[in-house]
Amino acid sequence: MSTIEKPKKTKKSRARRVFKKMGGVISFISLRHHGEHNMVPSRQVRTRNGLVEGFRLKIDGEKEVDLFLGIPFAKPPVGELRFKNPEHAEDWDGVKKCIRFGPRAPQADFFWERFTLGVGKSEDCLYLNVFAPTWKAEEVSNGLHPVMVYVHGGGFLIDSAVKYGDEGIAKYLCRHGVVVVTIQYRLGLLGFFSTGDEVCPGNLGLWDMTMALQWVRDNVHAFGGDPRKVTVFGQSAGGASVDLLSISPHSKDLFHQVIPMAGNAECEWSTVGKNRLTHACRDFAYRKCWDDKENIEQNPSENMLSFLRTKKDKEFEKRLLTRKGVDVSKIGLDLAPVIGSKPSDFLPKSLDDLRKEAPKKNIMIGTCEHEGLLFASLGPNNFDEKGIDKLLALLITEENHQNFEELREEAKALYMKKDEEDKEAITKGYIELYSDIFVNNGTYIYAEKMTELGNRVFMYSFDYCNPRSFGILSLRAPFRAATHCTELAYIFGVSIVFNYRYNEADNHMLDLMTRMWTNFAKYGNPNGQYEDSTVFDFKWDSTNKENPTQFLKITDKKCEMQQIYHNQRAEFWKKIRISAKNS
Repeated sequence: MSTIEKPKKTKKSRARRVFKKMGGVISFISLRHHGEHNMVPSRQVRTRNGLVEGFRLKIDGEKEVDLFLGIPFAKPPVGELRFKNPEHAEDWDGVKKCIRFGPRAPQADFFWERFTLGVGKSEDCLYLNVFAPTWKAEEVSNGLHPVMVYVHGGGFLIDSAVKYGDEGIAKYLCRHGVVVVTIQYRLGLLGFFSTGDEVCPGNLGLWDMTMALQWVRDNVHAFGGDPRKVTVFGQSAGGASVDLLSISPHSKDLFHQVIPMAGNAECEWSTVGKNRLTHACRDFAYRKCWDDKENIEQNPSENMLSFLRTKKDKEFEKRLLTRKGVDVSKIGLDLAPVIGSKPSDFLPKSLDDLRKEAPKKNIMIGTCEHEGLLFASLGPNNFDEKGIDKLLALLITEENHQNFEELREEAKALYMKKDEEDKEAITKGYIELYSDIFVNNGTYIYAEKMTELGNRVFMYSFDYCNPRSFGILSLRAPFRAATHCTELAYIFGVSIVFNYRYNEADNHMLDLMTRMWTNFAKYGNPNGQYEDSTVFDFKWDSTNKENPTQFLKITDKKCEMQQIYHNQRAEFWKKIRISAKNS
């Protein structure tokens, strides 16, 4: 079964096939129906701001889902609102037709996305989408469905809710009895700009997410969702974001469970130092010809923002990848969330202090088998011993470690097999190293910390891959395996990177993943409603203080619990961090 029905051969469908061949990443239900007279309208729903109407989709037998696309949850952050925290959306009269995705945040698209996404970009990007079953929940007495809110990733620079589609969410997630909400937020310089002072402290994108969650709290019951049962999930930078949302005093009480996928706040890139962030922002202003010597009577930060408010939103677009691919010459990101010190800051204390103060939540967290494979395939050809040496030189520096040479050799032994002529083994060693520093180490630390703090944690490794999912990247990838973004195709029912036709094993994995993820949203347990559930032919055990990183290995053969996460290499990197602090 394909995730997209085969269209009839009409003039319009030929255009859709062109999109499909080019690797289209959103479903075509909206492209097929939007603006056409035969679209079935949804029920009208009264939100705090006014009435909305979307469209209705039949998904399974007699089951139907109402889709509401492009609902504004904040005022457009334009003009004087640029570089300011979001403000609540204004009310409207009449019925707002919500049948199209809202514009994507300004960003530098990959070349193929210019042909496949079908949705433009604008600074006016603070919109969310609601996917609501039309039937009442059977398992809860109040008749409301649990809610799942998704925060997209993209290195805080790219991506949108558009990529995750509409039809797949309705067919594969909502059918299990959940309301799904996908949100957008400001990205890059417009979303994470900081002057380093109270004029613009930063974290605007996180404040956007918080306002979206406030909207969910205030409105989701009208769509049949339970505001007392909200699970927030995100992947990559979205995973780091939902982790930060779960511990910030400004957002931690707006939801009840969290799923950080392939990213969390323990990853090196999830936050940025204040000096590095403000330097990057000032450097951008200088490159746009801001003169800090003009208007010396005005506060310099205010002066810089006034100048930058005159620039077009397109000028703020930044690439996640350089023209040569992933930049492996530095660790971390220039534009990312920043930790502050004032109660008004989104992150007013250290992450460890915030974790201790945060309410306990049920957690699902995990990674794909070879997270770094995607980025390594997009970067220079470093799949060799020299590539390993370069990464280790960045991580274990002469400035931070007196015995840096000894530590580098110790690290190299973790990733280089005895037979140095085995090129395939060296390649896998490079990918393992890249994966560890990118997300595995942070995931290991997160699971340990959250388990120790008394949270219930379900950990996983997603090891299933259809080789066809690599598309044109097959020309560069040294091997094919589950990598960054692979799991998303089996949660949303649409490929996120390159389009491919699902086979029988894909459909089985899609059913398995959506059942586990929605089970968690409904019951706080991916196994099902009861602790001794036999819904699956395996039992997913949560971590405990004796086994703080035990995890479920998810494959198409047989899912099973494992005790050793990536050979516990993260223990070595913990030693490196401690050594750097003490030097």
